[in-house]
Amino acid sequence: MRDAVRLYIVVLLVVSILGAMPWSGPGSVKAVTYDINSCGVVINEPGYYEITQDLISNGQVCIHINSSNVYLNGKGHLLQGNRAGTAIAVYNYNTILRNITVTNLTITNFSAGVNFTGVNGGEDFLLELVGNTL
Repeated sequence: MRDAVRLYIVVLLVVSILGAMPWSGPGSVKAVTYDINSCGVVINEPGYYEITQDLISNGQVCIHINSSNVYLNGKGHLLQGNRAGTAIAVYNYNTILRNITVTNLTITNFSAGVNFTGVNGGEDFLLELVGNTL
């Protein structure tokens, strides 16, 4: 009986500690939100990122995701290109990236909309891709 009570207490402690961890979203993405309000952004650390306004690119990569465990929420905004460049490039030539999500975004007039290279566990959904070459 004492062993059962001890086990119950240990389980409660573990559940309490795990429940209080500062992680949320798919695949252990940090709960901190980072705002993106311009093109030319390089994401070098895991986290939850939100695009805060429509963005216009001058032919460069608008957003480069260079880290695993990134959740990018476009919040319904528009990424507008000039028929060149890539809207969102997801790659890191030194390692395989894992657990990348890009969602809720309209991408128009880029050479490439979203380019996943060397990614394991990447997904995009709720995207509208309009007038992109690739």
